[in-house]
Amino acid sequence: AGIMSLCKLKELRSLKLLFTRLGDRPQISEGALTAMLFDIGSSSAGHGLEDFEISYNAGPPLVLLDGGNRFVQEVLGKHCRLKRLALSGVVGLGNAAFVGLTHACPSLACLSLFRPGSALTSAGLLEGLTALTGLAELSLAGVGDFMGTIQAATLCPLRRLEMSRYLRSSVQTDMRSTLRLLKACPSLDTVVLRAVFSAEQVESFMDRPDMLNLLKCSKLDEQTYITKLSRDGP
Repeated sequence: AGIMSLCKLKELRSLKLLFTRLGDRPQISEGALTAMLFDIGSSSAGHGLEDFEISYNAGPPLVLLDGGNRFVQEVLGKHCRLKRLALSGVVGLGNAAFVGLTHACPSLACLSLFRPGSALTSAGLLEGLTALTGLAELSLAGVGDFMGTIQAATLCPLRRLEMSRYLRSSVQTDMRSTLRLLKACPSLDTVVLRAVFSAEQVESFMDRPDMLNLLKCSKLDEQTYITKLSRDGP
């Protein structure tokens, strides 16, 4: 019984799983998660979930076998009305599976991936994101390399972009060119950068008056900056 009893809730539209117990193995296996989501999707008159989140705050991550292809095609595909998907502590999602989200979840509007592993690269992001034409909000942490991810993200109609944990791959990146690239995305309004640029990089950039017409930037903490992109400047 336990978590599998969720399958009996035929009108279930939102499901958030948060795992916090320490241990030497994931608190739910891929098989159990797959079976549960498959049954929920099968018992809901073809509608399935609209909001699904799984987060591992403690213990080892859940590793998707086969690059996550079965998980996306056979499981998430049962939830064709899924609008929001958030995976944290779930690793092994590969390029082919990510591209498969286009067909499995065509209504996806909000996507969050927190350190899904090295199998998902900037090339996979580029191919998948450009096909998710309804995506409005995107949050990525440690996915691909920084500039490759930025380039992929600016090619879809996002309103909000959050990026975290890119300090290592952004150390040689010029903030001016990065922000010009972001500003060139006509739909993008808000960008949150967390552990992406060093405080020194940001403060040096903010000291330049000619940059003030590019964005309005607020410092939330030592590693987090939120920017509002101005559309009036050059």
